[in-house]
Amino acid sequence: MTRSINLHSEDEQLQLMLACCFRASQQHFSHLAMRDIVAPPREKLDAALARQVALTLMRDAFDVPQRRTSKLVDRNRGRIAFAMWTVTKRRQCPVFNQAYRRMSDRALHIYHREIKKLKDAA
Repeated sequence: MTRSINLHSEDEQLQLMLACCFRASQQHFSHLAMRDIVAPPREKLDAALARQVALTLMRDAFDVPQRRTSKLVDRNRGRIAFAMWTVTKRRQCPVFNQAYRRMSDRALHIYHREIKKLKDAA
């Protein structure tokens, strides 16, 4: 996943955060291809959930505001709000909440690992 990014560019850091969220979600939903999580086909509801999880991780793991996430993925705020509402609702189930926390921890771990790689390469 490592590519050269400008660590002083907020946009590039946000792109990296988003990629880490998608990677963490994909590792949990390992039966799905990354392309299906990024752009879920209508018939794959689990891919849509994986994408909703990734977008919600941006808010919960990285403290990125919903408005910023909607601009980053070029979707209207209503769709992002619905995705986050769906995941928040599902987190009421203890099993899903535990899996979500693992995905959140994994996203942060991947991000810090990638930042360390970039700093070491500089």
